Amino acid sequence: MNHPAANAAASHKIEQFTVARSLRLHVPDKRGEVIQREIDRLQRDLVDLRGQWEWLQGDLKARKEAFERATTILNQEGRFRQKAEALRTVIGRIVCHFSKSGKRCTLKSIDIFAAEDGAIQPFLFPE
Repeated sequence: MNHPAANAAASHKIEQFTVARSLRLHVPDKRGEVIQREIDRLQRDLVDLRGQWEWLQGDLKARKEAFERATTILNQEGRFRQKAEALRTVIGRIVCHFSKSGKRCTLKSIDIFAAEDGAIQPFLFPE
């Protein structure tokens, strides 16, 4: 609950502002100053991401094209050397996860990590 003295002071301030405005006196708006300071701070911290965005779009396009080329080559009969080359352009590393149940091991999932300039498509076995 607000203190009575604070309430009385606040009501006097409202009355003072009302009278000052009716007499066409300049009443500074502290909220506006606070908002302007916040706007100025945000503008100082503003970073132009257009260059990074364009680079990311180009990288994504290159990865999609590499993946499409690899898929096309992998779907052809024979050509094992070309298939290996196509896979190297899109896959950097493959990690297999197994679970052991008694004497048997079951493949649970495969993590495929993209090559530095390639593409990635996740491949997981159902549980």
